[in-house]
Amino acid sequence: MNSVTYLPADCVRECALKRIDELRTVIEVLENHLDHAPEGALCPSVSHGKLQWHCFVNGVKKYLPQSDYACIRELAQKRYYELVLEDLRKQRATLERLLQDYAPDDCEGIYASMRPEIQNFVKTMFPTCEEFVAAWKSVRYRGKSLEGASLVSVDGVKMRSKSEMMIANALSASGVPYRYEFPHKMNWRDADGRVRQVKVFPDFMCLNPRTRQEFVWEHFGMMDDADYVCGAIEKLDVYERNGLLLGENFVFTMETKSHPLDSRRIQRVIERFLI
Repeated sequence: MNSVTYLPADCVRECALKRIDELRTVIEVLENHLDHAPEGALCPSVSHGKLQWHCFVNGVKKYLPQSDYACIRELAQKRYYELVLEDLRKQRATLERLLQDYAPDDCEGIYASMRPEIQNFVKTMFPTCEEFVAAWKSVRYRGKSLEGASLVSVDGVKMRSKSEMMIANALSASGVPYRYEFPHKMNWRDADGRVRQVKVFPDFMCLNPRTRQEFVWEHFGMMDDADYVCGAIEKLDVYERNGLLLGENFVFTMETKSHPLDSRRIQRVIERFLI
């Protein structure tokens, strides 16, 4: 039997709950607007080729002259809010029903419910966070040569620059696993337009242990050097063409001599994407 890929950590419930809260906030705002809206329902009609406006209040039809622009506008806005409110309430109800039936934890508990003698022959698709991180960190790879690199992170990894060591130490302090200069095969477009596959070594491959999502983190440390900037732009273009998208699975930091890398900036990236 072929090996089965681990399922990523569930994010549906978290996203649904967040969306319900967002909907609830907007619904409350719309309800407040409608509580203070003028009475009646706007109804346009055409008479003798001219547009006319009427307002129905408790079944009574009232003519609105064109000069009563403010009332017409408020009633039109009221109708729009009513329709939006109806749709948002349906969305909220749908998500609430989903959460009643959606129980990913039940699937994760199947292994624990099996008899121990059967568990011995089973490889679970739902490892614990500790098991998943340990497996991720155990992957062996060959990066670029680190001959001459004299800096060492708190994890004992040789680094090429102080800024990279700052990032590595901050990742370790936050409990974020990383691989330094982990090789990636990417399609690279030459100056003549031909595409070839090359091996690229981004500074860090990081794992968000909560979501189990991988992020490439590239640090550009010489952004006051024109040639370096051109190379950085080319690298960013290659990354994007190969599916590394900023904020989705790719982040970067940069610095110049007059604006060195700030530890607070590193921590913001970690807190936003990696924990």
